[in-house]
Amino acid sequence: MELDELKLAWHSMERRLERQQALNLQLLAESRIDKAKRHLRWLLPGQCAQLALGVLVTVLSARFWIANHEVPLLLVAGLAGHAWGVLVICSAVVELLLVTRIQYAQPVLTVQRYMALLLRWRTRVAPWLGLPFLLACMFGPTELAALGAPPADAHGALRAWQARVLARPAVQREVEGMQRVVAEQLRPAS
Repeated sequence: MELDELKLAWHSMERRLERQQALNLQLLAESRIDKAKRHLRWLLPGQCAQLALGVLVTVLSARFWIANHEVPLLLVAGLAGHAWGVLVICSAVVELLLVTRIQYAQPVLTVQRYMALLLRWRTRVAPWLGLPFLLACMFGPTELAALGAPPADAHGALRAWQARVLARPAVQREVEGMQRVVAEQLRPAS
């Protein structure tokens, strides 16, 4: 093998190696893009559902506080639900905008920036929107019970316990006081 043939073989080997490296980089990028798409696949329909939920809550809350605007307690509850619905809509719109701005044909730095923004939003802002829902689920039944809603017939043990507790004089005074405050709050303003 002469020196010229060795140089040609060396250059052809170098070109094949460069093509192989470029192909490997392309496969790596495609696998990462597929992984990102797979993780974001359910985010778009989920945010559309969140948007629909926000619109529903906002409309129902608006109808509620408009119908009960003369009762301060119900007005505040309706406005709080309305504000929460608007915040849920805003959060869904922000996430939808961030997801739709991720174009995988863009430079990697741009895609990473939008992914980082989306991650930051989902970890720092969005969880706060679940807090009012959690509190409503936790304290809603308690508030209904405080308003005097009796336990269902299927809960005989709970009904018996409630009767024993309500028979105590201190508890009776507290319940009467709460019922008086609720009656005052629910009475329409003159």
